Amino acid sequence: MSSGAIIIAPYAAAAAAATATVLAAGAAAVLVARAASIAAEAAVRAVGDYGARLEDIAAAQSDAEITRRVWGVVAADAMELNSRIRALKTRAAKAGVLVEIPPLLSIADCTAAEAARRTEQTARLVAQAQAAVRTAVADDEARHLGAYLPQYVLARPDAAKALADYQHTLQKRRGEPVEAGATAETPAVPTTQDVNAVLDGLDPDADEREHLEVLAAAACVAQDDAREARSYMDSLRSKVAAVNAAASRRRLAGQWLIVLEEQSALVDPPAPFSGTAAKLRAVVAGDRDLSADLRAEGAEAAEWAAAQARAGFVKGLMRSCLTELGYSLEPESGPAIRHSAELRLVRQDWGSEHSAEIWVDGHGALHGRVVREHGVDGDDAAAREQERCVGFNADIRVLGSRLGAAVVTDEGYVPQGKGGSTGGSTAGERVEQPGVRYHDRSPSAEGNWQ
Repeated sequence: MSSGAIIIAPYAAAAAAATATVLAAGAAAVLVARAASIAAEAAVRAVGDYGARLEDIAAAQSDAEITRRVWGVVAADAMELNSRIRALKTRAAKAGVLVEIPPLLSIADCTAAEAARRTEQTARLVAQAQAAVRTAVADDEARHLGAYLPQYVLARPDAAKALADYQHTLQKRRGEPVEAGATAETPAVPTTQDVNAVLDGLDPDADEREHLEVLAAAACVAQDDAREARSYMDSLRSKVAAVNAAASRRRLAGQWLIVLEEQSALVDPPAPFSGTAAKLRAVVAGDRDLSADLRAEGAEAAEWAAAQARAGFVKGLMRSCLTELGYSLEPESGPAIRHSAELRLVRQDWGSEHSAEIWVDGHGALHGRVVREHGVDGDDAAAREQERCVGFNADIRVLGSRLGAAVVTDEGYVPQGKGGSTGGSTAGERVEQPGVRYHDRSPSAEGNWQ
């Protein structure tokens, strides 16, 4: 077989997908799957306002680099929004309320500017839907608070008004979530205004049970003893930070779940991930937490899904490119084809003397070689064979360039017959991102998306 291969690093395939002016479905799948597979647990990022957020991107050295970075930001926003939409639908269903929730966002078949507009619009719709859910559950929430609060707190003359005020803050909140571990100085005597400032940092994706727990913690701050009031204020901050961390883990699980379900609809996931989607659904629904073990499993499943998306994109790009270059692609099976997902290439100008084989292996490497259909007879036939090998090398270099990779060519080989029968050394191309291994997920390999 070939002495070389096109080694397509994850980042190279994603970069190639992000060079499109209009994002096709395969390229969109690569970018959103990549966004999910490298997603880090964090508070809600500000979606939209691309004019301000992308000012530094405009300083990139080329239009292609600008396009790649813009698509990276848009894909990350779309992936996070879809995770929040999925969780919001689950919240509304569990609460038994009917609100208008936007459908999952697709960034396929549009330009980067159009995709940015879609994400900004969807972000507004998500915020409106979250406010609608909070309004719809407000009355039930007030009734259920009694189960979370000591009677002496409910008996305070200002308790009802304070709770109503806190509910209003949570319903209308516009502040940024407080990340786990964030601290602030507790005032000597916490006021309602101080409590509202902490509530304003609650993650908008906190579910209804978490809202009740936070409201109960807020109501307990009103103490006659200043020391106790400060202690309860500290407890409120800790509760909000813990809830925000849990909401962040649910979003992360939701991102993994979306891409895992999308790729599982095309091919069954391998045995280690056959039950991962069900576990992640339980996390999104708030029925279980994203434990360390499940986090590791989910990350691996997301990488599997991303690899599937990349393989689909590479195969589609390969078909398109080689067809443009004059090849016809014919799937085959049997003894002549010895690799999974292998394609036989034929050209009209090659007649019946030669064909080529090309395939993507389990590690994402793309291999190619010219194949003899029968023995070479005479100098003219040998010259034609060498010319075709040189041409095939050149065409593989074109395919490599579309993947944004450097090309190293093994020249002067003699093709084998079909099935690997004879012929001495063989031909091939090796295209790689220098210094980047297939599974390298270091910051230098991943690139700067944001």
